[in-house]
Amino acid sequence: MSKHSVYAAWCEVQHGSPCSLNSLKVAVGEPVWLKTSDDLASIPSLLDEAHLQSLSGLWVLACVPYEAAPAFDSALKVSASGSSMTTVVGFRPEQVMSWSEFHSLSAKELIANTLEAWTPWLNEHGQGWFDESFDQVKEWIESGDFYQINLTTRLRASITMKVPNADLALLDRLDRCELFPLFLKLFEAQPASFSMFLRLPQQTILSLSPELFFKWDKGRIVTSPMKGTRRPDAESPQLADSSKDRAENLMIVDLLRNDMARVCLPRSVQVESLFDVMALPSVEQMTSTISGLTRPGIRVSDVFGALFPCGSVTGAPKAQSMKRIATLEKSPRGVYCGALGRFKPGGAMRFSVPIRTLSASGVKNSEQSELEYGVGSGLTWYSNRQDEHKEWWQKTVFLRETTVDFDVLETVRLESQQWHNMELHLRRMRDSAGYFSYFWNESQIRLSLKQASLDAEKLKGKAADVFRGRWLLSAEGNFQVQLFPLDNPVESASGRIRLALADRPIEEALVQQGLAFECFSPFIDHKTTYRPHYDAFSANSDVADAPFDRLLYNWDGYLTETCRFNLVVQKGSICQTPLISTRNQVNNEVNNGAKLLNGVLRQRLLSENRIQEYPLRIGDLAHADGIWLINSLRGWVRVDEIVNQRGELIFPVPQS
Repeated sequence: MSKHSVYAAWCEVQHGSPCSLNSLKVAVGEPVWLKTSDDLASIPSLLDEAHLQSLSGLWVLACVPYEAAPAFDSALKVSASGSSMTTVVGFRPEQVMSWSEFHSLSAKELIANTLEAWTPWLNEHGQGWFDESFDQVKEWIESGDFYQINLTTRLRASITMKVPNADLALLDRLDRCELFPLFLKLFEAQPASFSMFLRLPQQTILSLSPELFFKWDKGRIVTSPMKGTRRPDAESPQLADSSKDRAENLMIVDLLRNDMARVCLPRSVQVESLFDVMALPSVEQMTSTISGLTRPGIRVSDVFGALFPCGSVTGAPKAQSMKRIATLEKSPRGVYCGALGRFKPGGAMRFSVPIRTLSASGVKNSEQSELEYGVGSGLTWYSNRQDEHKEWWQKTVFLRETTVDFDVLETVRLESQQWHNMELHLRRMRDSAGYFSYFWNESQIRLSLKQASLDAEKLKGKAADVFRGRWLLSAEGNFQVQLFPLDNPVESASGRIRLALADRPIEEALVQQGLAFECFSPFIDHKTTYRPHYDAFSANSDVADAPFDRLLYNWDGYLTETCRFNLVVQKGSICQTPLISTRNQVNNEVNNGAKLLNGVLRQRLLSENRIQEYPLRIGDLAHADGIWLINSLRGWVRVDEIVNQRGELIFPVPQS
């Protein structure tokens, strides 16, 4: 590793002060001290040792996962599949630089020139899990199990990061900085006070946390639990005026006052402020601040024994809410909701609650990483299902806007104020929203569609009689309709519909973009605005004699679809459409189908027995009596000819 390789970085400002790149400290080179432990019995002493190392003059960083909780209190239950691996790393003072010092090492070029390819963030749970879990929580609250619980889920994505060839020498000099530019990009989108970048043996942490767990120096301890989130808009009440959020915040303040009393002098625990509102770029957060004076002889492990995990990410009472969390959540939280800390030389320490935090692991090679992001909210008896669901996505706005975002999409024909196949389009969009766990308000969506049809009628005669409507649904449930005059779908410069066979399989095109086909599969099954598999082949209509569309196929040679249509191959009186790949749940076998979008018109024609599914190969084109393109917007479009990559005619078969 280069002596200038970035191992860690963190924001070093007073809580509540503005943050910027100039607030960052950067640790470079190998740590001089590193220890890990997943032995619950030894984790408390590991944190005490970290404190001693800082007293001896080192900067020390610590990562304590949520699943380490039983190390401090055996009554606290966590996921059985999670790891309690706790890591502490130490750096000499001369290894820790200010941002300006680090910047002078010409790291700017690496940060500016790093290229990224993303897959979108997918929720590990669908909408059904959230609805069932929400109802179960309400039952437990009613039965008196607890009065608040923090329910969370995990979002996952993959990223491929590359440095252009011209900068390979720079990459060698700065070594494995691949994810540090991403951290800086996220930090600029959400410059949170407790942000931290930390490379660990098994994972890399990118935390943009605004929440203080505790800071402790010279016997004074301060904690600022964060409870209450809102994305400000003109239609919603102000967060500061929300009785629901204030009550939720107060519950956790009471819990932490009791926790702090376990390590503080009698009557020294004080609530310094209540219901402060912190403004972040995409959301507002409600915090309160509590302080106390610790008793003589208290160690770091004692503080963790009293406070960990922070009550803001568990619920109250803590032990009972954690017990229920372990039964509801399907995967471990890891560093999310645990603790990330730094010890200054001399012993002063500060730990954050790592919310708004990514962990990168499962590195496939030097460029590609799998990332995980936890998100959740506190549920009480007064919680509203729709509000909580929307809040989850509001907390990811900065992440999605900085990486890659997408809407669920339907393209629908509007004619004479009527949406063609409206119920089928609504059902498909509703199913996709449920799969991606997007917020869905059908009554509001139907009202929007009715209004759009009225708006189109006002334009009739001025622009067009028929419109192409784009229905767009965001993660937070924002629904919009875009209307465009529908042009003649079958006109081309030559007056004929000509398809071009794709020049490579769809899987190869995705690999060339840094995308793994297995991770991308949901975006073939569901119609969204994230379309790299189509964009890689889309015909350039501005080029003279450009094909009308491109016909796609997979690595096995099975035909799939075009960039805009489903395919129908006519053989005699039989009309066949490519078979969709499915997996037999009994023997786990996959049929001879292919991954493709199940279009609305395709669905309708199959239900009416007007077309049949069949595994179609490229060679079947030569034996076709007719080839058609179908979609709900354009109907049936007859194909006149298909050419291969060399421009040779493959349909109809040339006469000898």
